[in-house]
Amino acid sequence: MIHFLEGLCHLRDLRIYLLRLAQELLPHLYRYIVEKKEIPEIKKDMIKEALSLYKEIFPPSVHKTIDECFTYEEDKILLWFNTSDLSTKIVQRDIPS
Repeated sequence: MIHFLEGLCHLRDLRIYLLRLAQELLPHLYRYIVEKKEIPEIKKDMIKEALSLYKEIFPPSVHKTIDECFTYEEDKILLWFNTSDLSTKIVQRDIPS
């Protein structure tokens, strides 16, 4: 039983380490995606704005990538994302005509 509990502690420590590593690396990954991926310029600008405002951004739990976090509402495009304090934020722009 003691070995099982020690194993759980190691797994918890590993989980904490991996979460911290992901939080540290995700902003760099998003910057890379913005620079390399073929996404519209307006979306790139919105991701860059979110990164400059909040430093770390993450897709909300229902999405796996930041690309999935864009929605359209009337004449606006919205980028929904979470920040490191786990609050949801929005960056919005008018859709160019």
